[in-house]
Amino acid sequence: MKKHLMIIAAGLLFFASCSSYLDVTPPNAITDEQIMDLLKTGTDAQIDLVLGGTANGLTKRFNWGTGGGSETRYTTAQGTHTVRCLEANDVSMGTSSAGGFGADEYQFAIDIRSFGASVNINYWNAGWDNIRAANILLNLLPDDVVGNNPKLLTYKAWGLALRAYSYNWLMENYQDAYLNGGKGKLGLPLYDVFLPTQAPKARASAEDTYTFILTDAQGAVDRLIQAGVGTTDANTEDIDLAVAYFVLARAALCHGDWATVISACDYIIANKPLMGESIYGSRPDADGKCLADQNAFLNAAIMTECVLGWTGGNATYVRTDWFNPFGNKQGAGTSGFLRIDDRLYNQIDANDYRKDAFQGSAAFGPYVNSTGTTITVPSYVSFKFAASIGLGASDNKSPNVSSDILFRASEAYLMKAEAQLNSGNESGAKTTLNTLLAARTKSGAALLTCDNYSSMTAMSTLQKIQLQTRIEMWGESGLEFYNNKRWNFPVNRTGSTCHTSLSSYPVSGMTMEIVESEMLYNPNAVQN
Repeated sequence: MKKHLMIIAAGLLFFASCSSYLDVTPPNAITDEQIMDLLKTGTDAQIDLVLGGTANGLTKRFNWGTGGGSETRYTTAQGTHTVRCLEANDVSMGTSSAGGFGADEYQFAIDIRSFGASVNINYWNAGWDNIRAANILLNLLPDDVVGNNPKLLTYKAWGLALRAYSYNWLMENYQDAYLNGGKGKLGLPLYDVFLPTQAPKARASAEDTYTFILTDAQGAVDRLIQAGVGTTDANTEDIDLAVAYFVLARAALCHGDWATVISACDYIIANKPLMGESIYGSRPDADGKCLADQNAFLNAAIMTECVLGWTGGNATYVRTDWFNPFGNKQGAGTSGFLRIDDRLYNQIDANDYRKDAFQGSAAFGPYVNSTGTTITVPSYVSFKFAASIGLGASDNKSPNVSSDILFRASEAYLMKAEAQLNSGNESGAKTTLNTLLAARTKSGAALLTCDNYSSMTAMSTLQKIQLQTRIEMWGESGLEFYNNKRWNFPVNRTGSTCHTSLSSYPVSGMTMEIVESEMLYNPNAVQN
């Protein structure tokens, strides 16, 4: 019989105290089957004691942070997302070609895709680590054990949501986009149980992989609904129904299941209001003073759009470290500041307040930062993630302390609009996009629409959706990189006056090869 020595210490103590109830000696020899028998009849308190630690740990895994050293570029979600931003068009790095920390990715000076590339294994391990953790929990929660128990339904939903998200993330990294050349290709090995002795599996087809992902994501939604779990606005760190729908929407978008995208996004849109102008990024005063508390991108408590995000001890500050020009890490000069490509900045309408989240064509400063250094911020730097005083602080000693927001509602509007257009409902797509544009219109200005947005008058509706996605989601989730794969947009920085590296990079290079360890130790492995 399989034994789960992974059960947390509190659970083992519970087993020891209940050995007579379980009629098991010794208690550390409890089998999966005996655990499942307990779960079928246990109270919520007993279930939490057995599974709570394992289940509650799954939420943090959306944010990686599973270890691997101090190299935050690859051991945290925000790190890998920032690196992906540097491997695209819309985030520019520094003011000279010398660059800094991260310049190798930005300049494509290192191998980012080959099976033996040093960075490759980090992406692979992050996804599979999460799948392993999800399967450990799901092993104990077959449907006949879960039944109609709300607690067990919820825990199973969490495992399914994480597994779906992680498989989809691996697909976005390790295969061509499904709708841009990947449909007839291989996907990933499909492991639905945790069993160290099982034989390595061959890669399933991309179609079968997406069926697996979408079944998991829909299963998470269905079980949360059955458990009576809706959207928990007061807790942005749990896997609630909005999170499950978000995972489902993104996977369905990648697969081209437009009806599913629309219905999933509708739930998010109905439950997560768009943020307002006053909290969209920072508006620093002449001395560079701006507060993380007042910036929704850095403070989940005021981010009405937050679907999933962390604060306090569960947050990482990696994105803020990179993007905060008033901080004391990479974003304040050691990586030469991260800026918006002027070609994108110039397409933001003058009546769109998102334009104020960037410095524009003139430098800002000088000002004195938290280390006492006099700094001048270059043109086109971002204030979207800016703070001179960190979250909950009264001084500038820790300016990068912030919340860590992964999913938010604006992306749901953009996914829905794209799905509506692709399902033949162009007017509906424009209506959805107009709702977002209205919410991004400067106070006192005429509402922006698809038809009066200055840079979009000659664009197709798809191009309008793509542009607004690039503007709204700038610097978030590495999304531009993954959307570039879907939309067949290569890296082409020609014509930018902001980029310090005019490197180009093909869409074909955005698909990573299967890692060396998998090729060596899985006899069924097939390389991309």
